[in-house]
Amino acid sequence: MLSPVVKQVTLQHALTSYTDLASAETYKWPLSSMVPGILQRFDLPDCYRFLESKQLKQIDPWGPNFNEPHDEPS
Repeated sequence: MLSPVVKQVTLQHALTSYTDLASAETYKWPLSSMVPGILQRFDLPDCYRFLESKQLKQIDPWGPNFNEPHDEPS
Protein backbone atom coordinates (compact mmCIF):
# COMPACT_ATOMS: atom_id res chain seq x y z
CA MET A 1 0.00 0.00 0.00
CA LEU A 2 2.73 2.43 0.87
CA SER A 3 5.26 1.83 -1.88
CA PRO A 4 5.22 4.47 -4.63
CA VAL A 5 6.72 1.85 -6.97
CA VAL A 6 3.46 -0.15 -6.98
CA LYS A 7 1.15 1.26 -9.64
CA GLN A 8 -1.53 -1.43 -9.89
CA VAL A 9 -2.93 -4.02 -7.45
CA THR A 10 -5.04 -7.07 -8.26
CA LEU A 11 -6.59 -9.20 -5.53
CA GLN A 12 -8.28 -12.52 -6.19
CA HIS A 13 -10.50 -14.13 -3.56
CA ALA A 14 -9.64 -11.46 -0.99
CA LEU A 15 -11.68 -11.39 2.20
CA THR A 16 -14.50 -8.84 1.92
CA SER A 17 -13.99 -7.48 5.44
CA TYR A 18 -13.00 -8.45 8.95
CA THR A 19 -16.44 -7.24 10.06
CA ASP A 20 -18.07 -9.82 7.78
CA LEU A 21 -15.83 -12.50 9.25
CA ALA A 22 -16.36 -11.44 12.87
CA SER A 23 -20.13 -11.28 12.54
CA ALA A 24 -20.54 -14.57 10.67
CA GLU A 25 -22.06 -17.48 12.52
CA THR A 26 -19.84 -19.86 10.54
CA TYR A 27 -16.70 -19.24 8.52
CA LYS A 28 -14.09 -21.19 6.58
CA TRP A 29 -11.13 -18.79 6.85
CA PRO A 30 -8.23 -20.09 8.99
CA LEU A 31 -7.64 -18.54 12.40
CA SER A 32 -4.35 -17.15 11.07
CA SER A 33 -6.36 -14.72 8.93
CA MET A 34 -7.93 -13.15 12.02
CA VAL A 35 -5.73 -10.39 13.36
CA PRO A 36 -6.38 -9.71 17.07
CA GLY A 37 -7.78 -6.21 17.67
CA ILE A 38 -7.72 -5.24 13.98
CA LEU A 39 -11.23 -3.78 13.97
CA GLN A 40 -10.18 -1.27 16.61
CA ARG A 41 -7.87 0.26 13.96
CA PHE A 42 -9.34 -0.40 10.51
CA ASP A 43 -11.16 -2.89 8.31
CA LEU A 44 -10.27 -4.23 4.88
CA PRO A 45 -12.65 -1.90 2.99
CA ASP A 46 -10.53 0.97 4.35
CA CYS A 47 -7.50 -0.60 2.65
CA TYR A 48 -9.44 -1.26 -0.53
CA ARG A 49 -10.52 2.41 -0.71
CA PHE A 50 -6.91 3.49 -0.32
CA LEU A 51 -5.80 1.01 -3.00
CA GLU A 52 -8.21 2.54 -5.51
CA SER A 53 -5.45 5.10 -6.09
CA LYS A 54 -3.33 2.15 -7.25
CA GLN A 55 -5.97 0.96 -9.71
CA LEU A 56 -7.26 -1.79 -7.43
CA LYS A 57 -8.93 -4.64 -9.25
CA GLN A 58 -10.76 -7.22 -7.14
CA ILE A 59 -11.55 -10.58 -8.70
CA ASP A 60 -14.24 -12.66 -7.02
CA PRO A 61 -13.96 -11.37 -3.42
CA TRP A 62 -14.84 -13.94 -0.77
CA GLY A 63 -16.93 -13.63 2.34
CA PRO A 64 -16.65 -15.70 5.52
CA ASN A 65 -17.53 -18.95 3.72
CA PHE A 66 -15.26 -18.33 0.73
CA ASN A 67 -17.76 -18.59 -2.09
CA GLU A 68 -20.08 -15.66 -1.47
CA PRO A 69 -18.90 -12.04 -1.19
CA HIS A 70 -21.57 -11.16 1.39
CA ASP A 71 -22.94 -14.31 2.95
CA GLU A 72 -26.55 -13.87 3.94
CA PRO A 73 -27.75 -15.30 7.25
CA SER A 74 -30.01 -18.32 6.81
